[in-house]
Amino acid sequence: MGADNVKLFARNTRFLRKAAGIAEKGSPFSQTELAKRLGVSKKSVINWESGKAPHRSNLEKIAATFSKILGFTISPQELITGDLTEKIELVPRNELERELSPEQRKILRSIFLSAGYLDKTKLLKVVDFIDKIKNE
Repeated sequence: MGADNVKLFARNTRFLRKAAGIAEKGSPFSQTELAKRLGVSKKSVINWESGKAPHRSNLEKIAATFSKILGFTISPQELITGDLTEKIELVPRNELERELSPEQRKILRSIFLSAGYLDKTKLLKVVDFIDKIKNE
């Protein structure tokens, strides 16, 4: 892994640790919490976030863990070559969303992504429709 890839991996890991914590519990994961999730030492997480490359098996484990928590696929390759800070928005899940199944979260994310292409009038119609269904 080249020096630029290691720096990008460190940045992505710090960012995803925070994003995953916010998504799951409303506040960023600590390095200790992430280490426990990954089954590695806190020192490993500190090293990765400081710019040391992980072993390939850990890279796969990191990608799989973040994918599971965030509800969409992040590949090991994306961790080292993509700027994930540009692709993922840090929005805490409310209590109701935390209770949704992964499939329901995926559908909800799809609705939000699709809504970005609607003008204000159509978006308000979608909100009204959802309110009607919710109140049934």
